[in-house]
Amino acid sequence: MEQQPTDSPFNSFDAKLLVHTSDAERVDFYKKTYGHVAGGVLVFIIFEYL
Repeated sequence: MEQQPTDSPFNSFDAKLLVHTSDAERVDFYKKTYGHVAGGVLVFIIFEYL
């Protein structure tokens, strides 16, 4: 039985490997990613000391 595609929001996701991006896009990706990680760690530390 063949599986039919669903209306999942992930089906329309345009998966783009980081290796296929320009240097500027890669730098932007790393800044956003590690900025969010640093913010999460900072919030965790603040809540731990309250």
